Amino acid sequence: MELLECLRMGIKSQYKEDWSFCTESIGMGVHSEVFREKSQKLFIEKDTPIIIGVIGGYIQDEVYEFYEQNRRAFIQFDLGASYIKEQQFQFINRFSLSLWKKAFLTGKEISSKFEKVLLLTSFYESGYQVINAFEQGLKHENGMIPERLFINDDIKISKNEIMPFISANKIDCVYFLGDNEGILEILDVLSKTEIPI
Repeated sequence: MELLECLRMGIKSQYKEDWSFCTESIGMGVHSEVFREKSQKLFIEKDTPIIIGVIGGYIQDEVYEFYEQNRRAFIQFDLGASYIKEQQFQFINRFSLSLWKKAFLTGKEISSKFEKVLLLTSFYESGYQVINAFEQGLKHENGMIPERLFINDDIKISKNEIMPFISANKIDCVYFLGDNEGILEILDVLSKTEIPI
């Protein structure tokens, strides 16, 4: 709902006329048939001229094709955690946080300064393509492959074990993605060292 409130405030500050908003739940935004059904409902019942959605990369091509064929405006917001090839569309605008690109550039920068990197993540967060982007950035400069350490509820390494692990593997930089309790404890330990994180 924060997105909707920000849009309302932004439009109100730019335009004098009153705009109305309709909402439709599409769940996690990963089923194109649900998205099409909800979009058609807004087209027919509300005559909605612009639809704004947060959708996953898995259904993006189908959604784009649907809106282009129906000649309806669609504005997509996303985290940018998946690689998306740049394309031009008549009825689609995309706003992204570009996490994939930022992770790639981070990997590229790190590989130019460090020799051995530890990738610290959890099973959940590692499912996004951000990890792949980071690794592609590392490989781009010098072919570096990071050591990997997954910290989950069922796979734990104590904060007392992390420094021996880093020493034994000659790690000189840690890249992390995640916020579970185990990772946060390790980050607390690493923040008191000279190791770049």
